[in-house]
Amino acid sequence: MFALRPYANHQQGAGKAMARTRVYKRRHPERTDYYRVIEGRFEELEVHSHGNWFNHHPHVHALVPAGIMKDGVFHELKSISSPVIAGLFRARLLKVLLDEGVIRRQIADLLLTWNHHSGFNVHARGRIHGADRKAIENVARYTSRAALSVARVRYDRVQDSVTVSRKPFGSSPEESRSYPVGEFLALLASHIPAPYESLTYYYGVYSSS
Repeated sequence: MFALRPYANHQQGAGKAMARTRVYKRRHPERTDYYRVIEGRFEELEVHSHGNWFNHHPHVHALVPAGIMKDGVFHELKSISSPVIAGLFRARLLKVLLDEGVIRRQIADLLLTWNHHSGFNVHARGRIHGADRKAIENVARYTSRAALSVARVRYDRVQDSVTVSRKPFGSSPEESRSYPVGEFLALLASHIPAPYESLTYYYGVYSSS
């Protein structure tokens, strides 16, 4: 993914491009189940531009069902292969970027040859039971959180720097990183969405369109 970092760092549409990867125009006959997991029937995607250190780190959080609805019956998928989904995500994202003229074919072909440490990663957490309201609330709060909160920021007037902590100050252990004010403001600007840019995407029965 680091080969795409210049695009991700300077193009505010990077998150939208990643969100678009869930729409497949063609099926993969040998990977039908995984294709359907990506496609889904109802899902929510949250685009994040930030990492734990307030750095620019575009990625997507997805809430998807553990299976598909077909003819009114829910078919549960017992297991999900994260490496397979990561491969599909990589191929689709590169296609989106090619279609938009962001990258050249040579770059896409090069990235597709990287089988190890490609920089593309999919992390599938444990499933949440529909009756576990607390877990659902925690996940919803996490995926919709802002890039920064006042409780995680301190300004040092002497050093003219801003310190950002991974968790609110006072937490133990306290991990933080300091930035010169100019660098902090540049990072802050990179997390501001473009006008009318959506950070939450709904698909299937959740969609309003």
